[in-house]
Amino acid sequence: MMGGCTLLGFLLNPSASEKSVPAVFPLAEYKDKSVYLLVCASTGSGTDVDVPQLLSRAIAKDLQQKVKIRQENIFQSSFAAAQTPFTWSRAEQEARQAKAAFLLYVEIIEYELIALHQKNYYMGKLTARALLLNTQTGQAVWPAAQGGQLVRAAVDFEKNGRSEILWRLTTAASHCIVREFYNCPKPAYWSADEVKSLDSLMENMD
Repeated sequence: MMGGCTLLGFLLNPSASEKSVPAVFPLAEYKDKSVYLLVCASTGSGTDVDVPQLLSRAIAKDLQQKVKIRQENIFQSSFAAAQTPFTWSRAEQEARQAKAAFLLYVEIIEYELIALHQKNYYMGKLTARALLLNTQTGQAVWPAAQGGQLVRAAVDFEKNGRSEILWRLTTAASHCIVREFYNCPKPAYWSADEVKSLDSLMENMD
């Protein structure tokens, strides 16, 4: 009898592959609400002009596929395309005019892309700060720490050209942001191209 109970407990206990890392902010519970997505680059970051738009597309795709927010409920800002100086008041105003429940602000603060000696061989890095704001209250709902959530992606070697390394950097950065908004399966939590901090490693060891 004890053996049977033990076996039943083993079968009912989720394996490591079935466990999830709980959402820090459960945006997935608000999937019927709309999100205003603003991605821009800070002055002096050296970011190539097409990178904010590429990152914005990656985040929008992840919000659709992982958080299950409908495409028509994701509004992407024109700040980056127009190279308009960023102001919080204008960002919030645009988000409210779009009737978005949340403003997801992502700022690229460090960027570097280096062409290696061989043709189409690159290395690079991208660091961004992200913040999710409730447009009704004007309060940040994620992260808890002031100043936003830092995400870092780096690729030491990519042999398939600029478009491939940019895809890897923006995909990794997007994943590191969006995974905080839904119960992310543990095996999928880490991105191969993210730069992991010691704190984040310790938090997710159990």
